[in-house]
Amino acid sequence: MRRRPGFEVLLVLLLGCEGSNASQAVVTSDPSPQTSSKPAVVSSASSAASNSLARPSLEQDQAAVKQTFLAYQKAIGEKRGDQAADLAAQKTIAYFEWSRKSALTMPEDELRKQSLLDRMQVLVLRAKVDPATLRKMDGRGLFVHAVNEGMVGKEAQSLVPGPCEVNGDTAQLGLSAGGQTLSPQQGFRFDRENGKWKLDVMSIASVAEGPLKQMLKSIDPDENAAIVKVTEQIAQKPLARTIWIAPDAAR
Repeated sequence: MRRRPGFEVLLVLLLGCEGSNASQAVVTSDPSPQTSSKPAVVSSASSAASNSLARPSLEQDQAAVKQTFLAYQKAIGEKRGDQAADLAAQKTIAYFEWSRKSALTMPEDELRKQSLLDRMQVLVLRAKVDPATLRKMDGRGLFVHAVNEGMVGKEAQSLVPGPCEVNGDTAQLGLSAGGQTLSPQQGFRFDRENGKWKLDVMSIASVAEGPLKQMLKSIDPDENAAIVKVTEQIAQKPLARTIWIAPDAAR
């Protein structure tokens, strides 16, 4: 039976696991589709109209989706944040804006009620990005910053695009890495925006909620304590309990 690399892949692509320590600590799977509960940005009517013109063939769409992924992968490897952001779906940028605001202002009691990935995302931002820097950014700026600063690990270069399924203006891309595979249904979602395929980086998050929870239990029975321990490894520094307190709580 094939192992699912969901969480390892997600740490590499989202949470900034630049070395191998954190992925080794929790090497197997990850959390839920955050974009469904966060501000979603939808294409305009004009975008939909333009998408319907000169519709490419299935083979052309499949090739374009894989090319988008490879271009995104290359941008990450070269730490070209603007290029990576240009390839990211609007849903991804909206999620990073939600994450940025939450890192600055979300109260502890509310943060502890968020999904597993949301808690990790917010704590990692608090641990790795100075509040003054976050205040100057928007969602795209944060995404660009994360790529430029190498907060997305070099291990992403080992991912190989697999089978691609296209359904209208959405597509799903399977992945493989280190002998492990994700089917298209488990892999990345792509949205056609203004005639171009864009990667919904957060879409892989739903793959491994269960396995991640089990892995965190092996680190600490208290899930939030385990999240902090993983965040410490990602940030490569010890974290005080105040990591749960929003820096702008009193502003």
